[in-house]
Amino acid sequence: MDSPAYTCMTLNIPIIDRQHHQLFMLIDQLSKMRPSGSSKRNIGKILDELIEYSDYHFCTEESLLRDNEYPLTEDHLSEHALYIATIGHFKKEFDRTYERDLDSLSEITIKIHRYLLTWWSEHIAQKDSQYVDYIKAIDIGEQ
Repeated sequence: MDSPAYTCMTLNIPIIDRQHHQLFMLIDQLSKMRPSGSSKRNIGKILDELIEYSDYHFCTEESLLRDNEYPLTEDHLSEHALYIATIGHFKKEFDRTYERDLDSLSEITIKIHRYLLTWWSEHIAQKDSQYVDYIKAIDIGEQ
């Protein structure tokens, strides 16, 4: 997914950008899923992969922030914790949805997709972008 919206969110920290790209690719996969009698399992797999990859990304990012002694690390980590709690709630709601109730399955899938797209877009643009200048200054010895 190399949409203009994603490209604008590039932070120019390669490992973070690659991981964000992967997350948006998974979100894009979720957007293409249309609930049917047999699709709940496939949607669930994408959600599980998103949750797992988010955890992996957060570990990478948190290490980067701590290693560089970013002063707002704890605030940033609290954002991650809120995301984890919220997506966990959505996953439980999804899991409780009966697979043959296509309207409910579609509704929760759309709700999750909107949350993911909004959260990641805003988080990258507003929170992640805050640490970029700090990290880059450290890399060139200005801090």
